[in-house]
Amino acid sequence: MFRSFAFNFVRPKPYIVNYDYYYIGIDTTSPVFQKFVDYLIYEIQTNGFVEIRTESSASNLLVDVRKSNEYWAYSHLEVSKERLFNYLKSKLIDPNRVIITNEKIVVQGIAYDPKIPVVRYHNFQYVTFVPKKYL
Repeated sequence: MFRSFAFNFVRPKPYIVNYDYYYIGIDTTSPVFQKFVDYLIYEIQTNGFVEIRTESSASNLLVDVRKSNEYWAYSHLEVSKERLFNYLKSKLIDPNRVIITNEKIVVQGIAYDPKIPVVRYHNFQYVTFVPKKYL
């Protein structure tokens, strides 16, 4: 059942989620994600489309010697987009109405040092979706 947007105006806010080695991508069951998707659905139903910017970041933590951290940031973004689009499909919304205007892949944060606890790198590992109307 679709939620009624006539009484509850949904404000554009970015959706950001941190990930680690075991948890990648977005959680489609979280309440924050539900609010974000409510906004996307509202915009699509009102204007016919919605524009968003995406960013995926990986830390300098060494994960795999055969694959770069840029690869991991890109793959986490692809998994997240796939989950977002599949969720929209489950709500009978055409994912082609979500226009991604900018995709940014970055590797940032403190330099890798095996003496530094892994938890310190967590803030630099995220995926975010930002609606254009939020900017």
